[in-house]
Amino acid sequence: MNRFESTLLKKKIVGPRTVLLQFEDVFGSWVPGQFVMLEVLLPHEEQVTRRAYSIANACGSGVLELLIEQKDDLAKMGTFVLNVPEGSKILLEGPYGNFKLREGDERVVLIASGTGLAPLRAMLQECVRTNREAVLLFSSKTNEQAYLKEELLEYAKEHEFIQVELFVTREDTKYNKGRITKDALLEKLRSVENSRFYLCGAPEFVKAMQDALRELGAPLDKLHREQW
Repeated sequence: MNRFESTLLKKKIVGPRTVLLQFEDVFGSWVPGQFVMLEVLLPHEEQVTRRAYSIANACGSGVLELLIEQKDDLAKMGTFVLNVPEGSKILLEGPYGNFKLREGDERVVLIASGTGLAPLRAMLQECVRTNREAVLLFSSKTNEQAYLKEELLEYAKEHEFIQVELFVTREDTKYNKGRITKDALLEKLRSVENSRFYLCGAPEFVKAMQDALRELGAPLDKLHREQW
């Protein structure tokens, strides 16, 4: 079992109740899209709590990053994560999962909402590293919840084969206003041919994106999904 104690190197608040945790890489390798189990003994709890979190960066930098939001249904774990000090030792287990970036020369289309960005950020970084054409469409409720937007837009600015489209649904924005609809997909992607699609976010978002892509003609075997 790949289960190691890792040091929390850095903690960065990236949005409301949302943090990017940077750990030392104790695994050595993973495929973008995979997840790890984070294991902690929470205050006033008798049993260890385990939660799955997608790895938010590509392999090879010597660190492993997790993008975690404090949610009501995971309030205790979220509170712990937001308050854990740098230098803490945390048990990580993995990597696991079959939601993986496939090799090939097809265009990579990444469609995320909320912290569903995490595994798709890892895939985008891998596409940058390997000079592979990729499009990221990222939906958030507010501008503040467009996590890591400066970094994502910088990838597109520096690499002509990377396209990043931000969508904000609940307030005015200088980015794309509204939801990612079928028409928006057609406008931004122009075609679904010679592409492989990776969808991640809330179940209703993932289903809506899959249905829209199917209506546009994307083959089912080219659609890969992860939801929570």
